[in-house]
Amino acid sequence: MPATRQIPILLTAIMATMLGFGVEAAGAPLGRPVPGERQPTIGDFWKREAPTKTKKREVRFNRAMKLIRQGLSGGIRTKVINRASVRVGHALLGLLATRNPKETRFWYWYGYASLVLGRHQLTMGAWKRVWKQQPDHWDTSSMAFELGILYAKKRRYAESVAVYRKGMPASFHLTTRSIMASNCAESLMALGKVRQAVAMYRTSIRLRPRGNNAAWWGLMIAYDRRGLTAASDQARNQALMLDPNLRGLAGPAVFFVPTGDVHYYLALAYEGQGRIRDAADQWVRYLQARPQSRWKKRVILHQARLKRLMARWKPRVYLMTTRPQLLGSTVAGLMAPLGACYRRRAKQVKTLPQGRLPLYLTLKKQRITSVRIGWSPRQVRDRALQRCVIRRLQNRRLPGAKRARIVAVFQLEPGP
Repeated sequence: MPATRQIPILLTAIMATMLGFGVEAAGAPLGRPVPGERQPTIGDFWKREAPTKTKKREVRFNRAMKLIRQGLSGGIRTKVINRASVRVGHALLGLLATRNPKETRFWYWYGYASLVLGRHQLTMGAWKRVWKQQPDHWDTSSMAFELGILYAKKRRYAESVAVYRKGMPASFHLTTRSIMASNCAESLMALGKVRQAVAMYRTSIRLRPRGNNAAWWGLMIAYDRRGLTAASDQARNQALMLDPNLRGLAGPAVFFVPTGDVHYYLALAYEGQGRIRDAADQWVRYLQARPQSRWKKRVILHQARLKRLMARWKPRVYLMTTRPQLLGSTVAGLMAPLGACYRRRAKQVKTLPQGRLPLYLTLKKQRITSVRIGWSPRQVRDRALQRCVIRRLQNRRLPGAKRARIVAVFQLEPGP
């Protein structure tokens, strides 16, 4: 038989042997079966001879993850309900990461557990190591989101900007990318790079044009600090349309970098709402919180403008509350005599008293028989003004007032 024909026969024999081995590998018993005794299989042999170090490592990792999940209210990225369980899982992950420094997943979950426990320095170190070993990690966007916030709160603004710019392209969700762009703009503004901050805020608005009031608030600040007052007013009007109650400036998940910047935001927002007195108070608080701010000259300009505006105001009286409430329109008739007393007192003193004036009125046959001054936290304590009010209201008729006693609180302050 020619040699060329012998090779296929030899290969056929080898394949038959391999197929037989394959049958045994699938679970067929080895050797002759002994009655009443279970014969070992290839699977049993593999389990018995598996590397113990790898097996123990996986068991410890699974145990650590189970402890962390048990310590959270609803799984990963939720509220901690059992801090002790998370601490034990965190310690196990720390041992695993230290003994296996090339295992990226150990460092990732160790950083996450550190974040849950509030140990932010460990989180930053662990996740920086993850990026060093695996630059295109599957959770780059979430890590960048959390690290950007941590760096910003520690006033490491340049690192915060770099992290946000790394994580934005990796995020598949436009909302997350938009929030990261807005946060990045805030860090840029803290560095004094206002032009770049404006561009980043506009990027955030393009990514999420609806309901993105945080970016509009930030754009208002950035334009104002550049001296573009008209553009700042337009951004503020848009922000007030989306957030008329200013919840985007005072919510539980809102933070400002630096911390005192919240007063800058509120001052401009109050100016847009016409709350000039509140705006002036916020400017004062901003300078108290950040006396060395780079925007101090801009704040002084705002204060000077508000001061000129308030200098043209006249003494005003406003009705705040009445008890019972149904008599509000009736008690409002008392604002005229109170206003006369207040204007008269304004001519007598240099510093006009401001605050609340609570009154307890006793009536008989729709006529005021007794007037007493009540108490309020921000009460007007000018005795001459109080005597004038009592004298003006005594024996005054209140048509339609059938109740024997009425409580009314008035606000006295200069107004437009």
